Amino acid sequence: MATMIDSTDRRILQLLVDDATSSRAEIGRKLGLAPSAVSARVKALTERGVLRRSSASIDLDAVGLSIVAFVFVDESKPTAPGTTIDALSELGVATELHRLTGDDCFLLKIVCADVDDLRERLDLIGAVDSVAGVRTQLVLESRPGSTIQIPQAGGPAST
Repeated sequence: MATMIDSTDRRILQLLVDDATSSRAEIGRKLGLAPSAVSARVKALTERGVLRRSSASIDLDAVGLSIVAFVFVDESKPTAPGTTIDALSELGVATELHRLTGDDCFLLKIVCADVDDLRERLDLIGAVDSVAGVRTQLVLESRPGSTIQIPQAGGPAST
């Protein structure tokens, strides 16, 4: 069930998506709200699970993470719901993990230091009992994508 949020919450969320380092005072100035009102709304959005976390965009090479790979995983046989995805998540080897439709069952994004690090992570994935196959694609070049645009009216989460 979608969480109900109003247009002010949506505008706050968009400003945080655009720049998570924005101060409550800066957001308040842009929206004509007191910083305390922004803080209260951000706290409520966090408590309701709408705002999950803030993150930073970093230069991966600058911190020694030169390998980015997308790993496609197939299940060997049907398992209890959540079994394989839970096992993959518990490995802690991927920055993203998605259940898919189509030929592959799961997609993992792995960011790591080097080929040896990647190999170790792939070995851990392959050792999961319900994993039948692993296919890996290395990223050669990345460009920033566009930021998420929060719908301001209509949609399932509007009031």
